[in-house]
Amino acid sequence: MAASALPFSIEDLTEVHAEYQKSLGLSDVTWGQVCTKPGGLVLPLAYKKLAANYYNFQFRSGDIVLLSYLKSGTVWTKEILWAMTHLNELHLADEQHIDDRNYFIDRDMVLPHVPGDGFLNTTRFPVECPGANKEDGVVKQLADADKGSRRLISSHLTFSHLNPSLLDTCKVVYVARNPKDVCLSSYNFFYNLGVMETGLAGCAELFMNGMLYYGLHHQHLREALQHRGHKNLHFMLYEDMKADLMAELRKLNSFLGLGIDDDGLKRVAEHTKFETMKAREKSIQIVPMTKDGSFFHKGSVGGWSKNASQELDAKMDAWIKENYSDIDIFK
Repeated sequence: MAASALPFSIEDLTEVHAEYQKSLGLSDVTWGQVCTKPGGLVLPLAYKKLAANYYNFQFRSGDIVLLSYLKSGTVWTKEILWAMTHLNELHLADEQHIDDRNYFIDRDMVLPHVPGDGFLNTTRFPVECPGANKEDGVVKQLADADKGSRRLISSHLTFSHLNPSLLDTCKVVYVARNPKDVCLSSYNFFYNLGVMETGLAGCAELFMNGMLYYGLHHQHLREALQHRGHKNLHFMLYEDMKADLMAELRKLNSFLGLGIDDDGLKRVAEHTKFETMKAREKSIQIVPMTKDGSFFHKGSVGGWSKNASQELDAKMDAWIKENYSDIDIFK
């Protein structure tokens, strides 16, 4: 199948923007960044080479694709989807990195420099993709080479940056989270990764101005909501998952047509408890952290109110009022 031309342009982020990010404490700008127009996604420089591969990725009817904005419950939902489709192999989660069990295609651009994670430097790539070039995307090419009837694929890219046939081809799950907690979780993530050198207020300003990776949260979410009602799209809210996971698992089970009984869903719930996943990380680290050593922080709802100053909270409230007036999914 002939490759389609990209419906957006990719521009290098200016030095002015990079200095603005640095002034607010983000040191993760030295590798270079780009921005898509339209779309406004701020992405690592590596995206420029990989964009066409992502846009022309060939999805298959048996695939289950997870889309989300950064720090919206992605890893939790990835583990849920894997557990629901591998009920008889749950023990493998203690032995295999989550990205050996789910094709997180963004990894090729956002974490190409992270060594020793048990995935990128394994023997899978040269064996399954002989003669292939790593710079064309290790994860993407491994997914292409996977001949299984069902692939689990995840990305933080928006629909407009992926193959237009996606929704008409396979099942897509989109998980969303309240913007305040997304911002706080992003701060904790970048701080523990060692690339955020100031407090929450600096990160919040970057977040509200779309200068963190993947751009503006409300634009990302709004684009997904434009497809609400499509038979192949299922929305999940992080807050609903925390409030009643079994209820959300039943809905997801129905959407995916897996036919799992409640006993099986209870096993999935137990397997994906926050404490269980955090304990599992001791043997299978998701991303090497430089601060507290764990990818998982607290996984709570409403943490923003305990960490933001009254001034920052009021600023965020005003920003949400201005930008989320047409978004009705948050309670």
